[in-house]
Amino acid sequence: VGSEEDEPGLLERLRDLREEAESHLEAGDPASALRVLAALAQELPEDGHVHFLLGRAHSAAGDGGAARASYERATELTPQDPRPWNNLALLHLAEGQRDEARRTLQQGLRVAPEDPNVLTNLANLDVSRRPAQSHALYTKALAKDPNHEPARLGRAQARERLGDSSGATSDYERLVAYNGPLAPAALDGLGRLARRAGDPHMAVAFHQRALAGRDYPGFRANLGIALIETGQLEPAREQLEAAADARPERVSTWQALGVVYARLGEKDRSQLTKAKQAYERAIKLDPEDWRSRFNYALLAERFGKFDVALRHYEIAFHLEPRAWSAAANMAKIYAETGKTKKALELLDKALEASPDEPELHIQRGYLLAGEERTIEARTNLRKFLDLADPSDPRREQVRAALPEHASGS
Repeated sequence: VGSEEDEPGLLERLRDLREEAESHLEAGDPASALRVLAALAQELPEDGHVHFLLGRAHSAAGDGGAARASYERATELTPQDPRPWNNLALLHLAEGQRDEARRTLQQGLRVAPEDPNVLTNLANLDVSRRPAQSHALYTKALAKDPNHEPARLGRAQARERLGDSSGATSDYERLVAYNGPLAPAALDGLGRLARRAGDPHMAVAFHQRALAGRDYPGFRANLGIALIETGQLEPAREQLEAAADARPERVSTWQALGVVYARLGEKDRSQLTKAKQAYERAIKLDPEDWRSRFNYALLAERFGKFDVALRHYEIAFHLEPRAWSAAANMAKIYAETGKTKKALELLDKALEASPDEPELHIQRGYLLAGEERTIEARTNLRKFLDLADPSDPRREQVRAALPEHASGS
């Protein structure tokens, strides 16, 4: 920029331009920011921070190509600054280039191993598939900045996926206490946890608070799911239909719509056709989601289409070997048509993945008893007694069938 003596006031003018540009960006006025930054770039063409600000302004204005060019130039001029690497990765991600986004974030991490934004965005890429790995990255980000809300939300979601309800609750509650922009997402998370803990009414309350804070289709869908579990089918249908209209690509919304239509179909059979269409939409969006296949098979049974049911149960069980209900339902259909051997083969396969599921043991026990394989049958029935809930009404019937109980011992 030359010395102060060569051009008096230059440094102050450049500083003022930079501050003005940042002020426009914070105010959500990218057009004004771009005008100021164009003047600044004339004076400082090799300033990496100016190109970083240009990237932010172009991105806010919706010009992804110009934003990418500015961020790339910023990484060339100031390669040790993690911010352009981070924002460039977000552009790649917005364009569906996950691998390129990962490489860019990893470069940002190499130059700034403790940057909480880079750590958080890298963790976000893997939280659904590798939650334990993402959890470690979120925790590292929070060690650097305990008030980093995106990292705390990410860690809460990772803990939720890992089954750490207590840890997830702690992170979600802290975000709610911050009362920042991520508080609605935290309330939605608390709603999911409440529903899984068996308190759907509390879940409804959390989801309603989340939706009041931000009208987001995912929150609306989760409210609909909680309403189903409280038996409020019509309100659930309204919420889920609105969520599906807003985000028709969300598989879980169509799955839940299928459930609510199927339940409404108990009184109005015309709703069953809507359930079928909802499940078919879910399957089209994601053919490898076993839940859609399983629910579609349940519905096919209600229509008496057992061949269709068997096909989709089989796909569901293939996709998720722990989906023991699919195998159990197939076994029932085969047993009812006299194909006991096939039914037993399915139950044996299901027990390999779910050895502690009482339903599989009682079903296998009764099938074996019908085949006069008494010793094996008793083994399964005893296992059922060991595993079944004490309130299961079938326990007395099973106890009566076993010689040690029938004799009073």
